[in-house]
Amino acid sequence: MDFECHFLGWQDPFPLLVAQWITSQNSKNSFGFFDLSDCLVIVPTTLSGKMLHRALKMRLGDSFLSPIIITPMGLFENHPDYQLDHKVEPTPLQKKIFWINALVEAIEKGSCGQWLKENRDFESLLSFATILSKTQEELAEKSLVLKDLAAFVEDNFFEEIGVLESIYLERMDRLGFIDPFWRKQQLLKNPKLPSKIEKVVIAGCLDPHPLALQFLEKLKEPSTADVLLPVTEKYSQYFDAKGRPLESLWQQTVLALPEQCIHLHADETAMVEEIIELVSTVNSNEATTIGICRNQLTKLLTFQLKQKCIPFFNFSGLSYVESPFFDFFFLLKEILKEPSLATITKFVRNPLFYAWLQIKQQDQADAFLGNLDAFVNAYIPSTLSDFIERNPSEDSFKEAFLLLNDFLVKLQSKHWPKALLSFFSEAIENFSSLLDEQLEKFSAFLVGSLNQFNRLASFNIFSSCEAFLSLFLEAMKEERLFLTEEGQKLELKGWLELLYDDASYLILAGFQEGDIPKALESNCILTEKVRKQLGLKTIESRLSRDMVILQTLVERLSKRGRIDIFLSKTSHEGENLLPSRLLFKVDEKELAARTALLFTTLPSKTSPKPKTKSCFLLQIPFDLPFSLESLSVSALNDYLNCPFYFYLKHKMHWQPVTLPKGEMDESVFGSLIHKVLGAFGKDTEARRWNDPEQIYAFLESQLEAEFTERFGKKRTIGLQLQQKALAQRLKAFSLFQADWRNQGAEIIDVEKEFELQIEGLNIRGRIDRIDYIGEENVVIIDYKTFGMGIKKDPFSSHLSISRGGKEEQPPAEAYFFSGGKRWRWVNFQLPAYYYGVQSMGLGKHILAAFYFLSKVEDNSRLWFWPEDKSNFLEESMDAIRRIIRAIKENKFWPPNPKAVLWQYAPWDFWFDKNPEEFFAASSFSGSTRTEF
Repeated sequence: MDFECHFLGWQDPFPLLVAQWITSQNSKNSFGFFDLSDCLVIVPTTLSGKMLHRALKMRLGDSFLSPIIITPMGLFENHPDYQLDHKVEPTPLQKKIFWINALVEAIEKGSCGQWLKENRDFESLLSFATILSKTQEELAEKSLVLKDLAAFVEDNFFEEIGVLESIYLERMDRLGFIDPFWRKQQLLKNPKLPSKIEKVVIAGCLDPHPLALQFLEKLKEPSTADVLLPVTEKYSQYFDAKGRPLESLWQQTVLALPEQCIHLHADETAMVEEIIELVSTVNSNEATTIGICRNQLTKLLTFQLKQKCIPFFNFSGLSYVESPFFDFFFLLKEILKEPSLATITKFVRNPLFYAWLQIKQQDQADAFLGNLDAFVNAYIPSTLSDFIERNPSEDSFKEAFLLLNDFLVKLQSKHWPKALLSFFSEAIENFSSLLDEQLEKFSAFLVGSLNQFNRLASFNIFSSCEAFLSLFLEAMKEERLFLTEEGQKLELKGWLELLYDDASYLILAGFQEGDIPKALESNCILTEKVRKQLGLKTIESRLSRDMVILQTLVERLSKRGRIDIFLSKTSHEGENLLPSRLLFKVDEKELAARTALLFTTLPSKTSPKPKTKSCFLLQIPFDLPFSLESLSVSALNDYLNCPFYFYLKHKMHWQPVTLPKGEMDESVFGSLIHKVLGAFGKDTEARRWNDPEQIYAFLESQLEAEFTERFGKKRTIGLQLQQKALAQRLKAFSLFQADWRNQGAEIIDVEKEFELQIEGLNIRGRIDRIDYIGEENVVIIDYKTFGMGIKKDPFSSHLSISRGGKEEQPPAEAYFFSGGKRWRWVNFQLPAYYYGVQSMGLGKHILAAFYFLSKVEDNSRLWFWPEDKSNFLEESMDAIRRIIRAIKENKFWPPNPKAVLWQYAPWDFWFDKNPEEFFAASSFSGSTRTEF
């Protein structure tokens, strides 16, 4: 077959020009319509075929028989002898299975190097199988196979790859399969077209697959293929005889792209915002297309379009990776591999599991998630059995984990495919976040993948559910979901589909280097050096193709429409981006100006900006005063820290949810060691000991018992390290306790609760430990776990000197004068304990001290409240009364912006470290603002 090129120009959209040309080569039949069924049209992409069919319909209405429209490799699938040998072409998933099993056989036979023997776990084998499969596809462009590599590159590695390929092909043949490349090689021996085809048209295929060109070259009938190109006759010398762009000429071509069409932004967020603004102001009658040049931009762009309620249709399809299904199957694979605390808690929070649980437990799923947070914070279970064995009080909670455990057990049996499909079918009955068509197509995709996997089950060494999920997740990354187009909407298309776009306004989004032209991916087999030796496709060939596409779009839309090109300096994730090299295809005189434009320094919208107070302030519901009967000492300290925080925590009951981390946080760490020391203090015999080794043995035993009770016997690495850290602190404590006992100290009580009546309110507290030392001295001991954030001097941790002036922070009631200085209470803990012990009538002289639980022996001692500052303990009662009155008077505003808590999650995220910018002061009837 010969090739004849036709240059259609760019006065109209390319699909309309192709439709016009095809129509001009045919005439109406005796029935008054065009019969194009004898024509085979080859287009670059599937969507291009749809666009061409739409153009034909616009031109001819319904009075025509459509031509056969295929992509280049569709020539093989439409070959009349395609299935005559009854052998089956494996799907991409099945090819990986064949490769994985070939790799295992090569390891067992010893026919591979150490590089493979060291990586024989399934995930490593799958990764290498994927590389081998992609390498095969690239080599096919040169009609090469893997064993041919050894002839080009002298390396034992490539000889071993050839041996691997022979094992792979032999296994495939044994099961009645044939590799796609060898099927195509068979068909190339005698290429044929479908019957009745008399004309072949190649429309806009700028880089057809070389095997497809070989197919056409060997055809005898028809004798000529018409090649339709989207440029004017002026560029006839820029293409070879088959219509492929000549790299040497296109690399020298200058693009007439006005600078006003180029829009550079500091980051993708700002870029997308301007695109959305442009789209929202476009006349609804003006056809608009957004060409997505950078795939990573799709998620951000579609999210913003949905936020602005702009209807759109993505012709490039939906990535399965961005669907809720991908996360579910990923977490399911992880939980089968390692059912740890993190994977279990993430999995049970997945929307698909939630939908399934709602069916199983009849609307108790919400309660389950609520109980989950409290449970994991209290116990930090490390395995699924721990979740069940801890036996929480809620029966429904335990039942949920039993249901999960039963499901996972079924997935580890030989009947796992049935269990997986059963779970999925039950879950989607109650899953309404997706369209019916999406659910239907994904269900078909899942069932199809399972059938492909099961077809090889008897042969496949790795036939478990976990292995299937790994393969299925890879398939989800490679496949896309295409939905049915509905109505007129903003159209989103990929770069290669824009040649067939017919919109009068085109926005190119993400015109970055590495995306236009698309960078070539190297791997451990096809390195850049090997690629050059083999003469495989280069970035230059892609550059020439993309030059033709951009030239066509610019020429057409500059005369009859509009084109805008958007790019950014950084991605929305902070990655540095460069402008596409196509944007530098300008006249030498303009190159300096274009370079300056594309590398301009711009302020990023993601960089910190001066804060501006919103005009939309939140109104906190506040109507009646507190009807409190009691408050804890720690609640009073919350008010001292920030009155507004006190209000959110104790009136509104706002509490941040702490997600499990596989280890104890600071509060759990502290409460656990307090409990161990409490057990020691309550044991009347142990607390009399003065032998440090005897004391430590007791404490270590209590620590192990407490860990077993809370976390079970199987613990995460994090918990094991924390247990060792606690043991070190307890060892230092044992030395202190023995010495303190030798000084005559005696424990009176531990975890002693007390109540004080102040201003008609019960103030309750609990003292870690009370000791006698001598006949009349009573010592209050408060254990401190983390000394880094707390001043060791008890006095300094309770009071600070105020500088005065407008820098003073609320509440005003915390301030007082003493000794000619202005002081501020920051903590009421030891003063409240002082009055608590006083109310018990214990001893004549009360001392108060911190004991820091440090692993360093020298720091393991008591830090006393200075006796010369004991008058402040007496003054504290007046301050406590002022605070209680302020609470009763509803004084919760303004917040203390310097309170440390606003700097930490989640408060920093909620209020941007300054809640006063988000809430209306009018919500509150009182104020704690200091007046001067």
